[in-house]
Amino acid sequence: MDPPATPTTRAQRDLETRIASIYRDLADLDASGQVHRVHRGPDALALQRDRHVRYAAAGAGRLPAGFASLDASRPWICYWVLHSLALLGAPLPEGLTAEDFVAFLGACRADGGGYGGGPGQLAHLAPTYAAVAALLTLGGEAALASIDRRGIAGFLRRMAVPPERGGGFTMHAGGEADARACYTAVAVATALRLDAHALAAEAGAVDYLKRCQTYEGGLGGCPGNEAHGGYTYCGAAALALLGKLPELDLPRLARWVAQRQGNVEGGFNGRTNKLVDGCYSFWQGAVPPLLQRERGRLVEQALRAGEALEGDGGLTVPELPPLDGVCSPYEEACKESERLNDRAEAMVERAVAAEAIVLQRQEEKQQQQQQKQAGQQHEGIHGGTAGAAGASSSSAGGGADGDADGGAAEREARRLLKEAEAAQRASEEADLIMEIAQYSAAQLFICFDGEGSRPGRAHDGGDDDGDDGPEARAPGSEAAPGGPEAAAPPLFDADALQVWVLKGCQQQLKGGLRDKPGKSPDYYHTCYCLSGLSAAQHAPGGAGALGGAPNELARADTLLNVLEARVAEAAAFFDAQPAV
Repeated sequence: MDPPATPTTRAQRDLETRIASIYRDLADLDASGQVHRVHRGPDALALQRDRHVRYAAAGAGRLPAGFASLDASRPWICYWVLHSLALLGAPLPEGLTAEDFVAFLGACRADGGGYGGGPGQLAHLAPTYAAVAALLTLGGEAALASIDRRGIAGFLRRMAVPPERGGGFTMHAGGEADARACYTAVAVATALRLDAHALAAEAGAVDYLKRCQTYEGGLGGCPGNEAHGGYTYCGAAALALLGKLPELDLPRLARWVAQRQGNVEGGFNGRTNKLVDGCYSFWQGAVPPLLQRERGRLVEQALRAGEALEGDGGLTVPELPPLDGVCSPYEEACKESERLNDRAEAMVERAVAAEAIVLQRQEEKQQQQQQKQAGQQHEGIHGGTAGAAGASSSSAGGGADGDADGGAAEREARRLLKEAEAAQRASEEADLIMEIAQYSAAQLFICFDGEGSRPGRAHDGGDDDGDDGPEARAPGSEAAPGGPEAAAPPLFDADALQVWVLKGCQQQLKGGLRDKPGKSPDYYHTCYCLSGLSAAQHAPGGAGALGGAPNELARADTLLNVLEARVAEAAAFFDAQPAV
């Protein structure tokens, strides 16, 4: 019996019907529904590059009256336009120069640091991120030098909420604290080469973002909120910028994101039981590449640590067996880590016991010395010279005993030090095993359909072991070309996402990209549809640009969503400036 229809299910069915009619001009689908990379005709999946360039360039000019509602988002419009053009490899709009953008964004600077949504407006973290990202995208000394790093650093610190008051960052003075604020603060600090780690520590940002992860696996805007695609990207990217992404439950996060990719549409939705939306091509679609690169980093770190331990004659890192089931290496690694932690705890207990023995013997020695001194005083009063001689003899004997006790205490101290060093080594070995466990847990990122035939699709239930899926490689085994991050299948269907953007989100006539078929294009969706398309084309383990070189976009830094070359240029520029 079919479940009762609801407005949501009817809207989903209508969208799938519309998408199916749009996809009919592609090559046939295979039995599992995977889109072939071969398609009919050169234009079936063509990126309408020139039309999108014209559409984006128009956003830099005078906008119609309907845009008045975005008066507090003017730096965002600059960023959407500039980033879209940068991804498309297009120059600035005709009649406008980089100096024009620099001058306008300079007028948006707020008193006391940061940028407002327009000239004369309140400093706010969102337009601060947009303005900085736009200036990085422009590149060049004039654009980068126009950024008041000291003022922004002070503004970011003022937005930090101390952990005892809940942690995180507020979007503006007296404003709301959420995952967006954490991301924009950390991203701006990172882009400007400020001390992002110290800033995050002031706000307890890592713990705050960990509390934003929900039972589903995604992150909500605040602790206790529903998991949402935009907030999930913000939280995961902020933690990745801080090197703290493994603080999240990564397998659960990856499974949730994979389940947001539509089986028919190929695009992503932002929440459970919602329709796909073109903008989530980036907000959700950038998370799997981010996780894939984190997996590669963990594998390399574990291998380096293992080689160091083996070279020092320490624990030989166990070679985890090939996957019979997805969970088995993770369980083995957890058991090994638990064993080593138990060993470390036992060593600490022995060290504490040894220290107690040393303290007890020191107390006994003090008591003996006090008794001897009392006896010497008594004999000195009543025994005269003989008493003094006896006292001297007693004192000499006491000194010998003291030397013996002192030697014993020293030996105990040395033994205690060895125990502590051994406990430290065991603890470090346990940490290494947990890094390997992180790699093994990363295998859980691979979500298979019921027949195990296709990575990157939502898991519809059944056995979680994924026995029918391709075997993943254990640490130390031969890696696939491209390094550890490419050794395992992609965590999402990059081809399907590209088809969604190219067939479902392009406005074919006047250019620009949109939420979904039936909607109008806008600058926001143009920016983030193109950003998601770029992320899918350059995803680790992916097969490149669907449709060939004419469709390929520039590569953007997944964590900042600015072209990688511009991020590197800004890093070199700000590193040469005085520390803030």
